[in-house]
Amino acid sequence: MNPALPAAANVRAVVVGIERYPGLGPLFDARGTVQGALNFARWLVRDCGVPAGGLSLWLNPLIDAGLAPHVQQAELKQRVQQAELAGAALQTFNRSDFAAAMAQPSGALAGGGFLIVYFCGHGVASGFTAQQYLVLPEATADQFQCIDTLNWRTLFKSAGWQRFGHQLWITDACRNQWGEAMKPLPALWQPGEVQPVRQCVMSSCATGETAAIDAQQGPRFTRSLIEQLAGVPLSNGWPDFEAALRGASAAMNQGADQSQLPTLLGVDWGGLRMGSGLQGWQQLMEIFGNINLPYRTTWLPYVMRAQGLQAVGPPP
Repeated sequence: MNPALPAAANVRAVVVGIERYPGLGPLFDARGTVQGALNFARWLVRDCGVPAGGLSLWLNPLIDAGLAPHVQQAELKQRVQQAELAGAALQTFNRSDFAAAMAQPSGALAGGGFLIVYFCGHGVASGFTAQQYLVLPEATADQFQCIDTLNWRTLFKSAGWQRFGHQLWITDACRNQWGEAMKPLPALWQPGEVQPVRQCVMSSCATGETAAIDAQQGPRFTRSLIEQLAGVPLSNGWPDFEAALRGASAAMNQGADQSQLPTLLGVDWGGLRMGSGLQGWQQLMEIFGNINLPYRTTWLPYVMRAQGLQAVGPPP
């Protein structure tokens, strides 16, 4: 069940869709991720009443690279307008601009009290804790540039982002284990002093799984999640996000194909200050949730909840 979340007018959103990975070759193009990002952004605006001016869209679409830059930008703007998102802040995704923009909230992300972060693109998992990394367009086989999701979420508990006391994180990306040769570069950000922020973190699949995507309709999980959000009961003025995630998980695993299981990676609506010890507990819970055991479709969507840690309470 949701806590008492701010109204839609106080929502700000970072929405990322990356299709082009030129340094990894055409086989790594992720056609359909931009459509997924636009679909989710449209749901926020059309169905929830979030102001389009509160959205920060970071898109890297598969547009003919031979076209002049201004023509490419015009095509992208047209797609955004067709998605009924006129007024949203639009940027073509690149690592340096994105890293600078996320250093602290500004522009379209100024003000508000409820932040929603959505990412759709390539992803991998690494190490014993299966920490997820989101692959950037600048990645190559030699320099596998990516975003450490824990580093990003920690940043958003500091550096001015703590003004968003409630944060919903949705990642639609693969969580396949990567090889030892593929090492991430250092973290993009150096977070400040971590403040108590309430975060709910959703992933489109469990560790070792691939996130399915359709080039035209977008990613399978995003489509299923939006369908579920339209049908679940309201909880404190918003669709019950956890119930929608459980519904999407059940809907995607009804038949013989159970290759993708949407998962809650952590629910901390209590606003804990995540120090190193609690981060260790959070990672340990992720390990338990990633173990492949029978009947995982029953318990895995529930096991990744961090609400049990709330007894510790926020710091004084």
